[in-house]
Amino acid sequence: MTPAELIETALREHLRIHPQERATAALKAGDPIPPSGGEAAYAAQIVLDTLAGAGMVVLPAQLLDDLTDADPCWFDFRGICRAHEFASLEPGERCPHAVAQEMLAALPERTDHADRD
Repeated sequence: MTPAELIETALREHLRIHPQERATAALKAGDPIPPSGGEAAYAAQIVLDTLAGAGMVVLPAQLLDDLTDADPCWFDFRGICRAHEFASLEPGERCPHAVAQEMLAALPERTDHADRD
């Protein structure tokens, strides 16, 4: 399933349980209420468009896990993450691998790097 389809499925279930909220996304966006039955798809697209506008994407956790190095960061005297070779970090910035590792650790179910071949 695509991210939009997953969001749509979750929203459809939510709207089935809470029918009074059917047009909430459309009303908040100031757009016309979508045709009956299309609320979840419409709301899913609003969510994806909003995330894209903020420079964010929805991606499978397994893909993020595959792209993330499990090794811990270690920094030299200049602040360069030598484990992942991020020399462009500004003071106070964190290595993207450390951020990704934290995001993955926060997921309820996650495939550990130890499972990799």
